Amino acid sequence: MKAYNQQEVENIHHQQIIEDWHSRGLLSDEQLAKSINAFPVSFYRPNIFVKAGLFLFTALASICGAGFISIFFIEILDNASLRYWSILAWFYALLFGVFLEFFIKQRKLFHSGVDNALLYATLSCFLAGIFFIIQDLHFPLWLSLGFCLPFLFLTIIRYSELLTGFITYVCFWAIVCLLSVEFPLGKIILPFVIIILSGGVYLLIKKIQNLEQIQYYNNVLTLFETASLVLFYLGGNYLIVREGNALINNIFLNVSPQISFAPFFYLFTAFIPLVYIYLGLKKKDRTLLVTGLLAVVFSIITYRFYFSNIPKEIALTIAGSLMIILSVFLNNYLKKGKWGITAQATDSSKLSNFESLLVAQVFGQAPQQKGMEFGGGDFGGGGAGDKY
Repeated sequence: MKAYNQQEVENIHHQQIIEDWHSRGLLSDEQLAKSINAFPVSFYRPNIFVKAGLFLFTALASICGAGFISIFFIEILDNASLRYWSILAWFYALLFGVFLEFFIKQRKLFHSGVDNALLYATLSCFLAGIFFIIQDLHFPLWLSLGFCLPFLFLTIIRYSELLTGFITYVCFWAIVCLLSVEFPLGKIILPFVIIILSGGVYLLIKKIQNLEQIQYYNNVLTLFETASLVLFYLGGNYLIVREGNALINNIFLNVSPQISFAPFFYLFTAFIPLVYIYLGLKKKDRTLLVTGLLAVVFSIITYRFYFSNIPKEIALTIAGSLMIILSVFLNNYLKKGKWGITAQATDSSKLSNFESLLVAQVFGQAPQQKGMEFGGGDFGGGGAGDKY
């Protein structure tokens, strides 16, 4: 099911840890070279500028190629139904998909720009074909997105591509929101639906991240984890709920009407950021901590939007000054690594058993724990001696 070699993807993860250790002075240059060679990677992975150039070139070539082929079908498709357009779109998807698999298997590309562009082209054409069929059948938008979601999910499983993961996540929540606003009760309970579902998704992602050999999906899982935390907070943020309620009910006034359960959303907006920060510090979870800090800022904006009379210029100046002072203080204070928390860059990935694996690969043997050794004592005992 996976397009890329999983072992080499894991080796990329291991090499990143090794390079991080070397940058901290934990490994010498010789040990770095041996360690990198112990986890070989044959993928083609250019730098960001080459990747961008390859992406643009491949995207342009795909558009030109599809346009050239379409010339031969103009007369047929001129007055044809959307079903014929679907067939052509699926033909392009098949063509781009064949090229994608060829370059991955034969050219050893790994998110190098070329395979990204071909993946987007394949997925775009395939989903366009689905939409042509659905539009001809006059299905509602949420149902149309529902047909696309399984294919997006399968694409993540095979390619683990970040932008595809983001589109899949947005598609899922678009279905939830569009389906909820179809009913009067759904409009009322939509914030609670978002809170419950995003919390459930977050807990599920954390369980998946604890599984073995999950590095293949690290980037996508981190994206889902962060997005779920953000959505959990925004789902109960007073500003978002109040203005969103006015929007979905087509109420366009200078001041949006008060919402139901307002005290709950007041407390939610105030305390959830603090909970994020507390759990982030307690669990040494950078994602929770950073999300909590950003949520504090948005909570302040929410409060000021409705209750503060301080001019914007003064409020921004005060807030900016406080953030600069706080960031400088924390940056200097946490350089000492207080309570296991540091301002220095660290690799937050799971390192379970990696030290043993590295020793086994580089030095040819796994570290062993000493058992009880008898003999060698100076007083005839089973291991007793005059020195400790």
